[in-house]
Amino acid sequence: MKINKVILFNLASNFFLMGNIITTQFLIFPFYKDINSSTFMTYSSIQFKTSFVLLLIPMLIDIITSFILYRQPSTKKLSLQSYPLYISIIILMAILIQFIIFGILTQGFHIIALKSIILLNWLRVIGWSLKSLIAFILILKNKPSSEAV
Repeated sequence: MKINKVILFNLASNFFLMGNIITTQFLIFPFYKDINSSTFMTYSSIQFKTSFVLLLIPMLIDIITSFILYRQPSTKKLSLQSYPLYISIIILMAILIQFIIFGILTQGFHIIALKSIILLNWLRVIGWSLKSLIAFILILKNKPSSEAV
């Protein structure tokens, strides 16, 4: 697969994941405090499971394409194409921490747990934004020359 296609798949998965997180931040989490306590655990559990199913494939695409970019030959030890994988590892750590916190929320509303998830989501948005910027730079660096066309 040509490197530009890998970069485009990476960019598309980043945009999808970023859009989902931003939507969640503004449309789902603000209403958590308004859900009555008798249905909160059920709602939180359903939201967590739905998010997992919805985001699994884009996250796998993101990680796989980041790894492919990392494996591309480069003359520099820390080249720009390495950064998406490093950022993906940070994002994965945030997600693992969120799994633990979502476990707390499935037991009932907890304001500190919710604020922690929101903070970690913003960290993921920043990570995917940086990865998108890097993907744009890589596309510009790898664009075919006008002589090749």
